[in-house]
Amino acid sequence: VAAAVTAGSPATQPNLVTNNVVGTERKGRTIREWVHAEMIRSMSLHGSRVDEADRSYQQKAAALSLALLRVVALYHGNSITFGGDAIGTDTILVYSGGDGGNSEHSYRIEFAEVGSQSPPLQSTSTADMADRVRADLRNAGAVLYEIFSGVAPFQSEESDALIASLTAAGPSAKKKRGRMAPTDVTPLRDLGLPTAVDAMVMDMLHTKNMSAIESDDAIRKAAADYTSIVQLMVQNPQRYMFDLDDDPLSSASVDEDGKRRLVFPKDRLYGREEQSALLAAIFARVICKGGNELITVSGYSGIGKTSLVQQLRQPTLDRGGFFIEGKFDALRQARPLSAIVMALDSYCDDLMSRQADSNFDQIRSSIQKVVGEGGTLLRKLVPNLRRVLSADTVTDQVGQSAHDTDHYAEADAETVDSQALNRLIHCFRKLFDAIAAPAHPVVLFLDDLQWADDLSLGLIKAVLSEGNNKALLFVGCYRSNEVEQGHSLLSHLDGIRSAAVPVHNIALESMNKDSINALISDMLKLSPLITQPLAEAIHSKTSGNCLFVVELLADLERQDLLRFSLSSRRWEWDTNAINALGIHTNVVDLMRRKLIRLGAIESLVIKIAACLGAHTESSTLNVLSRGLGLQEENSLSMILQHTVDEGLMYRAGTSFRFSHDQIQQAAYSLINVGERPSLHMKIGRSLEPSIALGATEDILFTCVDQLNRGSAVMNSRPEKTNLALLNLKAGKAAMSSSTFLTAAVYLRMAFALLDADAWESDYDLCLEVHNCLTETEYATGKYEEMAVILNVILDRAHAYEHKLRAYYTLMSANAAQNDLKAAVSIGFEVLEQLGEKFETNSNQQLILSELSFTKGMLVSKDRQWFEAQSIMVDHDKLYAMKFLYALALYVYMTDGMKMPFLSCRLVQLSIEHGLCEQSAFGFAAYGICLCGVLGEHEEAYKAGKIAWVIMDKFQARDSLARCVVACGMINSWIEPLQSVPPQLVEAYNAMLSSGDPEYALLALRNSCTLSFHSGRSLSDVAEGSSMLSRDANVYQIQLMSEVNKALWQGTMNLMDHCSSADPTILSGEVMPMQEDDYVARLLEKKNMFGVCYAFQMKQTLACIFGRFDLAMVMYGKCMEHDLPKNLLGQFVTCTCIFYGGLAALIMRRAQPERSHEYIDTISNAIAKVERWASVSSWNCGHKLALLQAENQWTSGDLEGAARAYEKATRLAMEHRFLNDEGLARERYGAFLSSDEVGDERSSRRQYDLAYEAYAKWGARRKCLDLKVQGYTDGRQRW
Repeated sequence: VAAAVTAGSPATQPNLVTNNVVGTERKGRTIREWVHAEMIRSMSLHGSRVDEADRSYQQKAAALSLALLRVVALYHGNSITFGGDAIGTDTILVYSGGDGGNSEHSYRIEFAEVGSQSPPLQSTSTADMADRVRADLRNAGAVLYEIFSGVAPFQSEESDALIASLTAAGPSAKKKRGRMAPTDVTPLRDLGLPTAVDAMVMDMLHTKNMSAIESDDAIRKAAADYTSIVQLMVQNPQRYMFDLDDDPLSSASVDEDGKRRLVFPKDRLYGREEQSALLAAIFARVICKGGNELITVSGYSGIGKTSLVQQLRQPTLDRGGFFIEGKFDALRQARPLSAIVMALDSYCDDLMSRQADSNFDQIRSSIQKVVGEGGTLLRKLVPNLRRVLSADTVTDQVGQSAHDTDHYAEADAETVDSQALNRLIHCFRKLFDAIAAPAHPVVLFLDDLQWADDLSLGLIKAVLSEGNNKALLFVGCYRSNEVEQGHSLLSHLDGIRSAAVPVHNIALESMNKDSINALISDMLKLSPLITQPLAEAIHSKTSGNCLFVVELLADLERQDLLRFSLSSRRWEWDTNAINALGIHTNVVDLMRRKLIRLGAIESLVIKIAACLGAHTESSTLNVLSRGLGLQEENSLSMILQHTVDEGLMYRAGTSFRFSHDQIQQAAYSLINVGERPSLHMKIGRSLEPSIALGATEDILFTCVDQLNRGSAVMNSRPEKTNLALLNLKAGKAAMSSSTFLTAAVYLRMAFALLDADAWESDYDLCLEVHNCLTETEYATGKYEEMAVILNVILDRAHAYEHKLRAYYTLMSANAAQNDLKAAVSIGFEVLEQLGEKFETNSNQQLILSELSFTKGMLVSKDRQWFEAQSIMVDHDKLYAMKFLYALALYVYMTDGMKMPFLSCRLVQLSIEHGLCEQSAFGFAAYGICLCGVLGEHEEAYKAGKIAWVIMDKFQARDSLARCVVACGMINSWIEPLQSVPPQLVEAYNAMLSSGDPEYALLALRNSCTLSFHSGRSLSDVAEGSSMLSRDANVYQIQLMSEVNKALWQGTMNLMDHCSSADPTILSGEVMPMQEDDYVARLLEKKNMFGVCYAFQMKQTLACIFGRFDLAMVMYGKCMEHDLPKNLLGQFVTCTCIFYGGLAALIMRRAQPERSHEYIDTISNAIAKVERWASVSSWNCGHKLALLQAENQWTSGDLEGAARAYEKATRLAMEHRFLNDEGLARERYGAFLSSDEVGDERSSRRQYDLAYEAYAKWGARRKCLDLKVQGYTDGRQRW
C-alpha cells in the first residue's frame, strides 16, 4: 500500500497519511477535539465580535477540510479506498503546520488506531470501486459537516438542542429556519453557513447525487473535484465563504422590488490569465526601459478584447500615467482621426483633473511648446486641448482666437498641398512626445481598428516611430474575421515593424467550458462542480463568445429560467429547460429581442442614435432635438437616459455611447432597410438649418454624413447641387484641419453629385470641387485618381489661369513620386506661359551674365530700401514666384547649373514687382549661387542678411526654415563648421512643424554631412542618418534618404559595421545593393545630387584608408559629373577639392614619371583652398597647411614640410576636426618615417596620436587598420 501511494503522488504532495504504530502514545487531537477547541479559541480571541470569530474559524475549517480531501483524493487516485469507520471525526488526528509550515491555517492529518487495527485500506477492483468511493465520500462529508458546523450530521437527541440554538442564533445565522425531523440531515445553510459549503457537503452526504460516479475516470476524480472546490474556498474566502459585503441577500444585489439580480464580476477575466500576463509584462518593459511598443488584440466581436485591454488601466494610473482610449466607428468612416481625437480629448480632461499633481506644470508646459510651434491644427482637432492651454497661447500666429475655430474654416484653395498633412503628422508626433514619459506613461487604446482610416494608421506609425518618445504603449483591437489579406491595417502594421518598433499580437479565442464555469461559479457563489451543468448548457448555446455568454445569462434571468430561491438561499436553474430553449444564433439577435421590449419612443430614439454612430455628443443631440421640434423635457438626451438605465448605453463626459458595438448594430438592424435612407435624410435636414448659423465642425460633418446616407431618396437636381455644395463646404473644412482623407470622402461625394452639365451651369462650383479633390488625392498619395480628375480640369477649364492650381498639384505630385525630371519640365512650361522664359542651355557665360545683371539691380539697395519695398499683387507674378520657389529644390538636385537662373529671377521679380513671402528664400538661394559660382562669400553673406529682413517683414514662417538651410550653406564657408549643424537641426524641426518635410530632410541631410566633415562623433552622424531614413519613411519622401545612403554606409564602414573586407566599398546593411547599381539608379532618375555625393564619399574613404590611387579615380568621377556645379555652394565641394589635391600630391611622389598628370589638380587645389582659408581659417587653415606640407615634401623642403605638418596637426586639433587631425598626423608620421627623414620614434608618436584622434571620432575600423599595418600598438585609451 505504501508503495502504491508513493508511486501515485508527487514528491511534494502535502498531508501524506501516516499510521500510528500499536502502543505508540498519541500526540495529535482528533477532529472532534480540534473542532470544539478551535470554536472556543475563536470566540475567546474575538470576544463579542461574532462575525470576526466566525470568519476566523471558518477559514481554519476550510483549511482542515482541504487537508482531509487531499488525502482521500490521493488514495482514490491510486484505486485505494478506506473501509469501515476509518474516515471519522474520532479516527483522524490533526497536527498544525502541514506543508512544512507553521501557519495556523495549515494542517497535517494522521489516522488513529481503530481498536488495535490501522485503517483498513483496500486496493479495490473497478467492479465494486463506485460503491466504496461513495461510502468514503459520504463519510468524508459527515466529517466536513461536523468540522464546519461543530455538530454531527446524523443527530442524536442530545445534539438537537444545539442545532436548535444554532439555527436560531448561531454566529453565522442569516435567517431562522423551521426544524427538520431528527432523522434528516439539517442543511448547513440553516445553520448560517455559506451556500457553497452547504451545497458541497450535502452533495457528499446524499448518495443519490453520486449516481454518476460509475466510470473509472469519474471514480478517480470524484474526491479530487471536491478538493478543488475547497481549494477555491481557501484561496478566495471572501467570494465563497463569508463575504458579508456582497451577500446574495444584500441590498447591493437586490432590485427595487426586492428581487435578487445577477451581479457580473468586474474584477476578473476568465480564461485570459496568459494574455493578461503578457500585457502586464510589455507594459512593465515600456515603463522600466522606455521606448514605444505596439500590441494588437484580435478576435471575433464580443470575444472580450476590450475587457482584456482594460486590465492595463489601473496599473497605468498607479504609475501616474494616462490610459486614453478611442473607438473607430463603421458609421463614421468618413471622419478619419475620430478615434484619436476622442482619445486625446479624454486625455485633456484627465490631465486637467490632476492639476494638483507635481508633474502637471511640466506636462502642460511641454504641450504649450508644441502648440506654440504650430499647433493651430491640434486645437481645431482636439477641442479640449484649449482647456490645457493658458489664455496667451490660445491665439495662433495670425491672431485668430481659439473661439473662432469653433466654426468650420474654409481652406485657402491656392495654398493647400501635402505640407498641411505633413504639418499634422509632425504636430501629433510632437504632442505624444510631450505627454509620454517614464514619469507619466501613456497607454493609447484604440478599438475596432478594422474600421480605422489610413490617416489614423499613418499617424500611429509616425508617432510610434518617433525616437524621442520614452514611454508610449499603443494597444489596438480588431475583429480578425474582418481583416483579411490585403487589408490596409496589415500593411500599416508591417510598416511599423519595419520602423524597428516592437509589435506583438494577442489572438483571443472563445471562452472554453472551464472559463465559463469559473465565471458562473463566481457570479452565483456556488462551487464549479455544481455550476458545471449550467456552464455546459451556456457554452453549447454561445460557443464561448463572452458578450453572448453574459447577455444570455441576463436573458435567462429575465425569463426566470435562472432565479434566486429564497427557500434554498441559492441560485437555481433547470438545465433541461435551458437546453430545450430556442436561443438565437448570435448576440445581435439576442440584443434585438432586448431592444424590442423598449417603449415606442425609446425605440425610435435609440434607432436615431444608432444612425449617428457608436457615440454622439450631447450638443449634437440638442441641435437635432430643436430641429425635430422637441421640447427640452422630451429632448433626445433625456430619452436616451432611459437606455443608459437599461445598460444599453452609457455616459462618457458629454457624450452618449453604446455599451458595445453589437448593441448599436442590433439597434440599427431594427430599422427596415428600405426606411434607412429616409431616416438619415430626416436627421440631416433637421441639422441643416444650424449650418447657416455657424454650427461647429462636428455638427457640419454629422449633417452632411446623414444627408449623404439619405441621398438615394433625392431626385431633383437643385437638391443634389445643394448637397454637392454642402459636401464641398465639409471637404474644405476638413482640408483646413489637414484631414485630407476626410476631405476626400466629402469631395468625392460632391464630385459624384455633379452631372456633366455642371461645367456649364455651375462652373465655379465644379472647378472648385475638382481642384480641391485633386489636391486631396495628391495629399493622400492617390496619384492615379488624382491624374484622372486633373485631366478633366485641364480639358474643361475656361482659361489658362484656372489651370494653374492643377499644374502646381501635378508638378508637386511628380516630385513626390521621385520623378524630378517631369516635375522640372512641368514647372518650366508653366513659367513660360506666365512670361518667365528660361534658356534651355545653361553655360557658364550665361550664368555669369545673369548673376552680373542681378548684382547691378541690387546696387544701392540697402536694408531700408527692402523694408520700404511694396508688396507684390500681380496674380501671374505671384504664381510665378510660387512655381520658382517650388522648383528650386528640384532643379538643385537634378541640374544645379539652372539654380542661378531661378534664384536670380526670384530676386529680379521681387525688385520689379514687389516683395512676397517667397522673396526671402530667393535672396538666400541667390547667396548660394554667389558662393558656388563666383566664390564671393562676403557678398553671399549680405544676401542672406537681406533674406532675414524680408522674413521679418512677412513673418513668413513657412519660408523660415528654407532660408535657414540656404543660409546654413552660406555660413559653412564663413563660420566655424561645427556651429552650422545645430542650426540645421533647428531648421529641420521647424520645417516639420510647418509641414515642409522635403526641405526638412534636406536640412537634416546637410547637418549629417557637415557633422561628418567637421569631425563630430560618427555615432551622432549615424544616429542622424537613421533619423533621416525613419522620417523619409514616415513622410513617404525617399529622395533625401536615397541620397544619404552613401554617407550613412561610409560612416558605418568607418565604425566597423560593414559586410565587406574592403572598407572603401559602399555596400552593407544600409546599402545592400552593389555601389555601381546604386549609382546607376541615381543616374536613371537624373539625381546628380546623389551621384556626386556617392563619388565624394568613396573618395573620402579612399583617402582615410590610404587608397590614394582610388581617391584620384573618384576625384575624376566627381569632376566628370560636375560636382562643384551640382552641389552648388555646398562645403563638400571644398572637401572634394582638398582630398583631390592631397591624393594628387601623394600619387605624384609615388609615380614621378606621371607627374604631369597631377600638376593641374595640385595647383587648382592649393589655390582654391588658399582662397577659402582666407575667408575661414577655422575651417580650411589646417587643410591648406597639410597640402603645403605634402607639396614641400615633394619639392624637397623637408624643414618647411615639418613646420607645415606641425601647423596642420595643431590647427586640426584646436579646431576640433578629429577626422582631419587623424589624417594629418598619419601623413606626418609617414613623412617622419620616410627615407629622407628616418625619425621612427617621432613617427611612431604621430601614428599613436592619429590612432587616438580616430578613436575619439569613432572610426574603429581605421584604428584596427593602423594596428594591423603595425603603425601603432593601439594601447591608447579607447
